[in-house]
Formats: sequence, C-alpha cells, structure tokens
Amino acid sequence: MNLSGKNNEKNLQISAYYGGTFDPLHNGHLSIIKNITESLLIRKVFLVPTGNPYMKRFSPIATPFQRLAMCKIGVTNKSVQIVDYEVNRPNPSYTIDTLDFLKKTQKDSCIKYIVLGSDAFNELHLWKDYIQLVKSYHFIVIKRIGNKLNKNQTKINKLHIIKKLDDTNSSQIRNAIRLKKPINKYVSKEIEKYITKTNLYQ
Repeated sequence: MNLSGKNNEKNLQISAYYGGTFDPLHNGHLSIIKNITESLLIRKVFLVPTGNPYMKRFSPIATPFQRLAMCKIGVTNKSVQIVDYEVNRPNPSYTIDTLDFLKKTQKDSCIKYIVLGSDAFNELHLWKDYIQLVKSYHFIVIKRIGNKLNKNQTKINKLHIIKKLDDTNSSQIRNAIRLKKPINKYVSKEIEKYITKTNLYQ
C-alpha cells in the first residue's frame, strides 16, 4: 500500500505531518513550521494535536480540546492546516492511522514528511507499523541540544535533521506559569490570553 501517494506526487501539494501534544503550542513549534516550509519547499503542514498519546510517560495537562483551541488561535501561517482527527477519538493516537485518514480525505496533498522531535525519533521503532512508516515517508527530526540520536534510527535513508531553532519547550512555559513569571516571549498574545482566561497550568 503506497501511503504517501508517490505515483501522483507531481500533481499534488508536497505536505508534512506534524503531530504533538502542543501543551501549549509555542514559538518553537512555529519556528519549525516556518523553517521546513521554506527550506524543504513544503506547501502544507498538517498540524495534529494528539488525543491520547499512548507513548507519553505523563499525560498532557491541558485537555485535547484545549490544546486544539490553542493551535487554532496560535497559528496564522496559511500553509498550516490543523487536524482534529485525533482529539475526537477516545482510542490511542497512532500516527499511521491518522496518515491513512489524511490520505483518504486530503486528495490534493501528498504527505511526504513526518516531523518529530529527537525524543520521539529515538522511539520510532516502537511505533505501530514502524516498517511501513520508514518505507513510505521522509523524517524531519528536530534535534535538541545535548540530545543524542539513536544510531540505529539514523540509518534510515530518508532523514532530515534540523538543529532546534528555539530553546523553548512546553514544560518550561508551564513551570513559568506556576511561578507567576511572564510567558510572552514564548507564546503568542492570543495563546497567552487563552491560558490566563482558562487558568491553565496554575
């Protein structure tokens, strides 16, 4: 099964799948999107907040729908399409299933890339249908400072490694909120207002 639609690639928009908890969405995520759309000529990014991230050690603090709301108000890039498929499902979120859903519903796009952080990349061999993913997609890995990549995973041929463009991380923002410190340098004004209004991460 050719999940990436390679036969029709010339007629479709080259796209990327970018999943994550986005708890909350921050400027680091946005800088990644800007970089990959410009450097790899990606026409569309499917931003997918996870519903039930089964491989996360700790569950997200914000609810799936709060994280979806932050993605909707925090993204202004017209190349981004926010996908609510996973937050509307009670079952664990498997990337392969979401990609299959997007392939069926987004007929004008060819999803060529999967964007993920180095932590997730190091556990890629544990993902559902790992072999199929490796055969069908390119991987854009955002490498954190000081985080080593799994040597076995780096043997994947279709691999693009990007050094982290922004040191911001979601736990840093949540900790700042608990300590009553400003977060305006980490997130957009709209997301900051949403967090304040909903008393998130207090």
